[in-house]
Amino acid sequence: MKQDKQFLDLLLHNIVQHNDEKSFQKLFMLFYDRLVSFSNYYVHSVEVAEEVVSEVFVKIWNSRTSLQNVKNIEAYLFTAVKNQSLNYRDKVEISSVYVSVEKLPELTDMIDVFDPEQALEFQELQHNINIAIDTLSPQCKAIFKLIREDGLRYKEVADILNISWRTVETQFMRALKKLDTALSPYVEKKLRNSTSPKTVQHEKDLKNFLSSLLF
Repeated sequence: MKQDKQFLDLLLHNIVQHNDEKSFQKLFMLFYDRLVSFSNYYVHSVEVAEEVVSEVFVKIWNSRTSLQNVKNIEAYLFTAVKNQSLNYRDKVEISSVYVSVEKLPELTDMIDVFDPEQALEFQELQHNINIAIDTLSPQCKAIFKLIREDGLRYKEVADILNISWRTVETQFMRALKKLDTALSPYVEKKLRNSTSPKTVQHEKDLKNFLSSLLF
């Protein structure tokens, strides 16, 4: 979720002008989890991603006076983490490739909405979502996360990844198409096989949820 720019500018001002450690800690806490998740798309290891993000924040604190010309600290942090992640990937050969795709929070919430026997279906659906996202390229995954999970605009993502906004749009639409292709047959099959009114309503709610998720 995007942070309030006015609040971020205030934190940045306090860090640069007053060497305010508390403001720096707040900045760290606001972005740490998101940046670790973002880095993980490049380095394929949560532990390494945590190190990458920590190193970035250490460097930022040590050179905090240079932040006075930064206009968008959020984009700056994501760009710094991306560059640090790519540097790590260039230096270290990763023997086992594993991408941890975060569960979409709405899906977890919906498990509590329906009867317990529906939980297994949601687990299967989550598995299918993970597989679909895992087939995307690293760049496409990063774009999907920044837009869908972090709520950034095409232009902001383009600045972070140093690509054109048109490329961002194309890659994001490609990700949505893959997810739609992967999940639509599952939902349609469940609807066709549903008989009881309660189950039919459950599947219709699920279909509506997936539509909101993808579009």
